[in-house]
Amino acid sequence: EMLTNDLRLVNLWIMWAFSSAGHLEDRFCIHSDGQIKVTLSPQDMVNCSFESFGCEGGYLTQAIDFLSTEGTSTYKCLPYENR
Repeated sequence: EMLTNDLRLVNLWIMWAFSSAGHLEDRFCIHSDGQIKVTLSPQDMVNCSFESFGCEGGYLTQAIDFLSTEGTSTYKCLPYENR
């Protein structure tokens, strides 16, 4: 599932969350030989990753740490909200 429609509306300051979610989605797919195809929620990281700065910007390494320790929701469960 592609987020193309949403990406046209994304605040550029939160691209760190989209790239981090995409990174982990790729890892799942590669590690499972294509068996796991999931779209993760960048909104969850924007809302909950306090090490990053939410809508004010963030860092890929901190986002990956957050995903490793806290996990995240799927995009279907918590879609991106452009606010």
